[in-house]
Parts: sequence; structure tokens; C-alpha cells
Amino acid sequence: MSGERQWKNLYKDIKRDKQDLQIQLNGMEHQYRTHANRQIIEEWEEAQEEMKVDINQLKDQISQILEILKSKGEAITRNVEATSSHLGI
Repeated sequence: MSGERQWKNLYKDIKRDKQDLQIQLNGMEHQYRTHANRQIIEEWEEAQEEMKVDINQLKDQISQILEILKSKGEAITRNVEATSSHLGI
């Protein structure tokens, strides 16, 4: 085999090896991204669950506040009616 032909074959081998390495690297990057994405999704889901709990607590607190306001409003209405009837208005 001539020297030039050996260099061409060597070049082809190096090019093929480079392509194989690139494919392997791409696969490794893909695996890392998949793992990282999975972790991000899990963290997001945990945050969503925590927000749901917080929202439900807020709903309960708002319901309690509305009940208190309703009872206060009814008491005020009774007082106004009693005062009006007492004054003859």
C-alpha cells in the first residue's frame, strides 16, 4: 500500500471514530438532559402539590372569614331593625 493510501485510510478511520464518539456523547447528553428534565418535573409537581395545599387552606380561611362577616352583618341588621322599631322609624 502506498503512503498516500495509508494516510487516506487513517483519515477515514479517524473520521469514523470521531463520528462514533460524537454519537456516544450525544447519547450521554441526552441521558443527562432526560434525568435533569425528570428532576425538574418532579420538583415542579411537588411545588404544585404544596400550592394546592396552600390554596385549600386559604379557601378554608376565606370561608371562615365570610361566615364571621355574615354573622356580624346579621347582628348589625338586627340591631338596626331593633333600633329603628324602638325609635319608630
